[in-house]
This record gives sequence, structure tokens and C-alpha cells, in this order.
Amino acid sequence: MTTVKEDILQVIDKYQSKIGKYDGPFELTYTGLGLAISRDRQVVSAVLSKLMRQGVLIYALRHVPGAARRRRVYLRPDAALMADKKKSDWKQLHSELQQINSRLYTLQGTVERLGNIRVDSTHTH
Repeated sequence: MTTVKEDILQVIDKYQSKIGKYDGPFELTYTGLGLAISRDRQVVSAVLSKLMRQGVLIYALRHVPGAARRRRVYLRPDAALMADKKKSDWKQLHSELQQINSRLYTLQGTVERLGNIRVDSTHTH
């Protein structure tokens, strides 16, 4: 048996790839999550609030099919960044970075050419 938190995160992980820059799936709305995991409104609300306070989830306003106005769509923070960029934009950026002939000056004063450039989202300063 899974917890409400686990159920909510499973639904979000399943549908968050369908979030666009301006639209989102019904399943990631407050009502949609409640229906997807078959739980009461108060329980879903309490768990969503806790997950947002912990920084596990955020919300974005998106157009949802069948809704007259934009609705809150709940998602993980990293998914929000990806939703704002088209896949082709990321590919183009990666291609441009690979073509840059950059030099890195080390503390010893030597010059080294940067090799494979990659983005590490887990890196913290």
C-alpha cells in the first residue's frame, strides 16, 4: 500500500512530460490529482501544501483542456524549466556549446581547451 504522497508523486511523474509552455494536462490539476488517486479533497490539499513547502513541488498556471481559464498545474521544479524550452532549443544550444573553441586558464597559468561540455543540474555552488 502506498501513501498519498507517493501516489501524488507517481501521477505527477507520469504526466509532467506533457506540460507545455502554455498548456498542461488535467491530471496535474488539483481536481485531476484527487480523481487520479481517489482521495478526498482535504487530504490532497494537505499533502500538496506540504510538498510545496518542502520544495518538492511547484505550480504553474497553464491552459487545461475544458477549462475556461488557466488552472494551477502541479509539477516538479526541474520539469518547469524543461517546459519553457522546446526540445529543438535545447539541441541547438548543445550544438553551439560543442562548437565553441574555449580556453580555460588554470590557477597555475596553463591554458587548456575545454572538451566535452555538459550541463550538470545537480551541481551546486
